[in-house]
Amino acid sequence: RELIMESRVLIAAAGISYLTEQMRANFVSRYPFLATKPAAVIPNGFDEEDFQNPKPGSSREIFHLVYSGSFYDRRQPDPLWQAILGLVESGSLDPASIAVDIFGKNTVSFVLGRFAQNETIRRMVRFHKFQPHRRNLQELMRAGALLLFIPSGKNTRSVLTGKIFDYLRSGRPILAIVPPDGIAAEMVTRAGTGFVADYQDIAGIGQNLLRLYQMWRSGELETLKPDLEYVAGFSRERLAAKLAALIEEVAL
Repeated sequence: RELIMESRVLIAAAGISYLTEQMRANFVSRYPFLATKPAAVIPNGFDEEDFQNPKPGSSREIFHLVYSGSFYDRRQPDPLWQAILGLVESGSLDPASIAVDIFGKNTVSFVLGRFAQNETIRRMVRFHKFQPHRRNLQELMRAGALLLFIPSGKNTRSVLTGKIFDYLRSGRPILAIVPPDGIAAEMVTRAGTGFVADYQDIAGIGQNLLRLYQMWRSGELETLKPDLEYVAGFSRERLAAKLAALIEEVAL
């Protein structure tokens, strides 16, 4: 019944807006008639005005790795804790100079998983309640780096979490634990401010975190400058213009 309703809506539509190119390909594969309909790929984005007041700049005393949102379902970041402990045990990472700040509705026992009783991890990871959007952006702008976490699995290559747009606009470096062949990895790489590793690649996660940490210690973290023109393409002003162009096209 749902598919019948979906097909009726698509047949009647004058134009189609897709969230991602992958979504567009999937729909055209299922409904070939969509290939000839006016269409545009218009993802979520960010509001430029939200970034006028937050002051960027990370702490020089503590390297703050910030995660915004809730971990749930398979989103249990055990690989990150394992990578961190490996760096600590090898002497590459000073546990007293790094903090992982998690903002959102989270359960400590779930997020820390089998590392919940590890004293090093418990001291390092700090949980904060859900923050209003503007306050959350301030926390992002003050971070040393931002954590993006999308475990690999069926259909996860096309997962595009909404926070990625604020992450990109913040200009802060991104530790991306995401499918390397997915759309999130492509965006982080094209923006030029993130390092990508699969969630099963413990060594890769550790190498990327250590790279960011060492850049922070040497004062080189601010040299990671995003591709501003690429990032600007996700501003809601630009996206609204794409929608307006699609509406004008179907109105002809």
